[in-house]
Parts: sequence; structure tokens; C-alpha cells
Amino acid sequence: MRVSTSNHVPKAHTPFQWARQETAAELDPKHRFLRDACRSAGVEFSWNDPRDSFIEAVLSAATTASVMIGRHGGAARASTRGASTSRADTLGGGVRRGRVDASWFAHREADTREPLPWDHIETGVTKSYLRGQWQDVLSNQTVPDCHHGSCNVCGMQSFDTLRGGEGRRGLRREAGQDD
Repeated sequence: MRVSTSNHVPKAHTPFQWARQETAAELDPKHRFLRDACRSAGVEFSWNDPRDSFIEAVLSAATTASVMIGRHGGAARASTRGASTSRADTLGGGVRRGRVDASWFAHREADTREPLPWDHIETGVTKSYLRGQWQDVLSNQTVPDCHHGSCNVCGMQSFDTLRGGEGRRGLRREAGQDD
């Protein structure tokens, strides 16, 4: 048996877009703990290198600064799939030359009221709904899945109109998952 984990990388248009990414120093002891626990149970354990996840977090911020880092640091060569050539030191040159603190993008919890680079993209889910979901996360509240219950009023209730009346059912049919 094999267990694999990924480090958190904040993603746009999710409640976790405001979350901070843990540093390599914070993640390393957790990886060692899981590795040792899995080993004692006879389970193989693998994980993403925190330095690769750091690159992903900085570049996923999609800001002018990350473009500058990439342009000057050769980060375009870095794979976000954990290839052995993908290392945070690839990002380092651009960070030094661009005088950008890349850890500011990855290792801080963003304010829920600050503008985000992707705010102009309309996904159907409102930022205020995501902000509420983030507050639920911080207070350990569980939000029921509206696929199996009542509407959470996230903003996607108007998705049926956008999809010509078929909404989620149409997407499921397209994916071959029609109920």
C-alpha cells in the first residue's frame, strides 16, 4: 500500500484562497512523522517537496510580481508537478533581482477584504460566499454539500440559467455521470 500527500497551495475562487502555505520548516516535521508512522505500519509514504509547493504558491498568486519573478528567475522552467528540476532556488534569482519577497505571497494569510488578482473573473460563486466559507473553516464549521441537500446560496443557483436550464445535471451528463 502507498500513501501520498500534497502540501497546501492556495487556489483561486475557493475559501482557501486566503490561507497561508506552511513553510518547509513547518512541513518537514509533519512529513517525517507521517513517513515514520507509515513505515511502522508497512505503508510506503511519499510527499511533495515543500520547495516545489512554494513555487506553485507564488506563481498561483498570478500577480505582476510573480510574472516579474518568472521573467527574471527562470521559473518558467519549473514544473508544478514535482519534477526533480523544480526547486525554489530556480525562483531565487528572480526574487533577488526583482527585489520581491516571494514568501509574502505564499506564507501569509491574506486579508479577506483585499483585492485578489482574479477578482475580475466571474465564476458564479460570490466572493462574499467564499468569505463566509473561510470564516466557517476558521471556526471549524462544516457546510453541507448542496449536491445532497438544500441550496447553500453560493451563487451557483443561477448556474441553471447559464447552462440553458440544465445546470449541474447537464454537466454530469456531459461527464458521463448522469444519475
